Amino acid sequence: MGYRTCGRGVIDGVTAGWLIVAVSLSGCEKTSPTPVSSTESASPAPVVVRPDESDEAAVVAPPASTDGHVTAVDSDQAAELVRDGISAAGQGKFKAAIAAFRQAIQLNPTLAEAHSALGTALAMQGDRGGAIAALKEAVRLKPDYVSAHANLAVALLQTGDIVGAMNSAQRVVKQQPNARPAWMTLGSAQAAAGQHGDAVRSFRNALRLDERDAEAWHLLGVSHRKEKQFSDAVTALQRALTLDETRVASMVHLAECQLELGMLDDASATAERATGVDPYLAEAFAVLARTHVARGNPALALASARQAVRLDHRDVRGHYFMGRAYAMMGEFDHAEEEYYVIRPRDVSLAADLIGHIREAKKSK
Repeated sequence: MGYRTCGRGVIDGVTAGWLIVAVSLSGCEKTSPTPVSSTESASPAPVVVRPDESDEAAVVAPPASTDGHVTAVDSDQAAELVRDGISAAGQGKFKAAIAAFRQAIQLNPTLAEAHSALGTALAMQGDRGGAIAALKEAVRLKPDYVSAHANLAVALLQTGDIVGAMNSAQRVVKQQPNARPAWMTLGSAQAAAGQHGDAVRSFRNALRLDERDAEAWHLLGVSHRKEKQFSDAVTALQRALTLDETRVASMVHLAECQLELGMLDDASATAERATGVDPYLAEAFAVLARTHVARGNPALALASARQAVRLDHRDVRGHYFMGRAYAMMGEFDHAEEEYYVIRPRDVSLAADLIGHIREAKKSK
């Protein structure tokens, strides 16, 4: 079986910058597996377009047999419709593709490839519920359908069905251990479930297949951080930044890990770099405020934390570090105001802040 990539995937900035349409029909063009990572752009495969084909066009086929039996003619016409739909999808003409896939299903409801292709096209159009239903039907008809399970895992992960996503992705990697995108999806689902140790192993498997994937290094670093393996996290996040020097999320996580390791100068430089790359990211200013608190500079901490809150008034950590800075400066009324802002949103962080306020009062 070969695969044709059909555009970017359904999970923004995580692992699923890929969707695959399985091609196993007689006479269909086959290509080598070329899933597209979230840091790459998909290049549609060459297609042949009819002169009268438009983005709204539907591929018309004769009606199916009325007795429920799929004739050889119906089967051949359904296969041709799937090929036409894949060609349309390869050009980004998803409405035409969806129409073709649906007509193929009318002609041959048992054609798993048509259901899988329909699910993929619906996902690309943002119809997650329809995509999941079609992909589930594909794997019901063909339980070992690897690419349908792979795309189903992506769609389930985006809709928050973490267990379902893990089950589908695990099925893929069991059958195809070199399916890098499936390892990425599995790792992301495991991380979402709090299984960070398992996620580390999945992301390492993805990197075994492509060590130049900045997204995989980033997610590996985040999982190491969640496991409190800060040295390993620093190594992975630095590798991500070597491959993509503008990846501001990696900078924020890297600065946090450097702080945990007592690398204050490095953390400060990393956080400053993050605010320079994205001056509108509240999280970057919050971690910069943390570095200033750690270095005993409340005035700079207050300025950074205020900027974080200015960019996103819901940023709890921005309010927290404002409170820390005020407490360090002896402005306890202002510090306690920040405590009351935080308390309804994050009880543990509020408790930590009030503890620092009390300690600061004692030292006065």
